[in-house]
Amino acid sequence: MSTTCITATLVALAVAPASPQVRREIQDLYDGGEYEQALTLTINEYRASGGEGVFLYAGANAAKALGDCPQATELWERALAKADNPSIKASIAAEIHACRDEGSGESSLPATFVVRWADAERALGRCDEATASYRRALRRRATAEEAAAARDGIEACKPPPPVVEAPAPEVAAIDETPPPPPRRDRLSPFLLGVGTGVTGIGGALIGGSVITAREADNAGEQRYRDQTARANTMLATGITVASVGVGILLTATVRWITLRRRPARP
Repeated sequence: MSTTCITATLVALAVAPASPQVRREIQDLYDGGEYEQALTLTINEYRASGGEGVFLYAGANAAKALGDCPQATELWERALAKADNPSIKASIAAEIHACRDEGSGESSLPATFVVRWADAERALGRCDEATASYRRALRRRATAEEAAAARDGIEACKPPPPVVEAPAPEVAAIDETPPPPPRRDRLSPFLLGVGTGVTGIGGALIGGSVITAREADNAGEQRYRDQTARANTMLATGITVASVGVGILLTATVRWITLRRRPARP
């Protein structure tokens, strides 16, 4: 690892709110050349700290020490956006410039570290950054396990589909309006009376014809003929009159039932 990189790491850890023990562990790993272990610890602390920018800076230094300038530049740029100290910002900008000059554009850091950074971002609720890291991991020479982890992370960051509630079943409105009163009808009762009277007259004529026919049986020949003719006439007339009366009764009944079903006129 370069002297500039180690010095920058010391400066970053010194001004950061990280605990002294964490700063010492990370620095010891750097000093011992254990860059992958240092990067792993940095990722864990970044997640545990709620996303402190110093760990982005330390992670970028580890990535550069491992020969991965593209990953280092990406982390430095994010650390630069979080930095407030002018000297730290100037140091980060210098590292970015130097890494871009030295880097060949190839990514040598194992994809598993990129996935870990993405997992840390997702755990902090930063799904945009996490998704970008997952996709960057997929563009590297990732193993099947690393690619699966990246795809699972991208899927986990997708917003859940909106819940579509089934429409409530329509309830038919109950018409509580009282039924209208029946239409007033004065003609039907009159027709019922007339029909009853006419039918009664027809019945009386039929009854009279029967009586007249019986009386003809005890009369002489001439009287028998006269009574029989009279009885037949009364019978025919009675049947006709009774038929007319029944017709009037039926007409009145049908009219009364029909008008009962119709509402009254306003």
